[in-house]
Amino acid sequence: MKALVAAAQVGRFDHAAQAARDNREERERFMEAAAPFQERGITVVQTMYQTGEHPAYVEDLLTKGGGPISEADHEQCPGHAVLVEFADDCFPADRVPEGWTVTEPDDPGELDPDTLYASCMVPQAMCMDWQGNGHRHRNYERQSRPGPDAPSTGNGELTEEQIAAIEAEKQAKTEERRRVIRLNKEWKSAEQVRRKFVQQLLTRKTAPKGASLYIAQQIGRRNHALRYALEHGHELAVQLFKLTAKSGWNADIEAFNTQLDLTVSEARAQVYTLGFILAAVEQRTDTHSWKNPNNTVNEYFAFLVDNGYTLSEVETIATGQELLPAPTE
Repeated sequence: MKALVAAAQVGRFDHAAQAARDNREERERFMEAAAPFQERGITVVQTMYQTGEHPAYVEDLLTKGGGPISEADHEQCPGHAVLVEFADDCFPADRVPEGWTVTEPDDPGELDPDTLYASCMVPQAMCMDWQGNGHRHRNYERQSRPGPDAPSTGNGELTEEQIAAIEAEKQAKTEERRRVIRLNKEWKSAEQVRRKFVQQLLTRKTAPKGASLYIAQQIGRRNHALRYALEHGHELAVQLFKLTAKSGWNADIEAFNTQLDLTVSEARAQVYTLGFILAAVEQRTDTHSWKNPNNTVNEYFAFLVDNGYTLSEVETIATGQELLPAPTE
């Protein structure tokens, strides 16, 4: 409730509410995956660096004598825990792992015809402090030859300072990965809010302010997203205008021909022209949009903002602006 109130004060209530819905669904998936371990009294964490000074996966650890450590054996270790993290990948249609859920990818057009996108909450056994619990780490032993200026323990192993530096680098990479996952999730939440706004905008009898200039700019600049929609179909425009379209290559053409034949107002026809462009740009936006800001998305968002839309934080990144520091968890 505090988050929703705070978001409402800066005009982002819809974004915060949608994110809360999406987070609730992911939380439910996490709890379902964590339950079997929690019932056995095993600690379950959501991030590698949630607790412990020297976390590591059990599969990377060795006993003091250099032997492997099984997950079952490690359960007796006071640092034993299970990391449950979201994972996603693409698989051949007949090779989706058991327990993985097939879902719609961010950009279905990039998948091969016989490939499916699936996600899963993957559990991995870990030790929250492998050094403190007397384990050895196989990866650090592979790197046991420090440079000429680096101190060593004298037996070929890395010093604690070197291990700390390596782990700090690993943690930085982990945090960056978590940031990408978090912003990708925020983008998908914001996408739902944004498309509802655009859909409402296209119910108008007359085009909103700035529409004529925006239309002229995008056509004059040979907007790539519009050219793609012209060649591949106005699929999203059909959805945003709430039209009924049959399946097939020319489904969008038939749907709009029927609708435009009933449109007698030139003002309303301009709304359709605007809708073709907005839908074309929207359909080509994706999680890559915040990672690689470009003028097309920037102009698209600027048009929406001019007509009353409030950008979420991740959408703000897509305009080339800096994102506010992420809240600590």
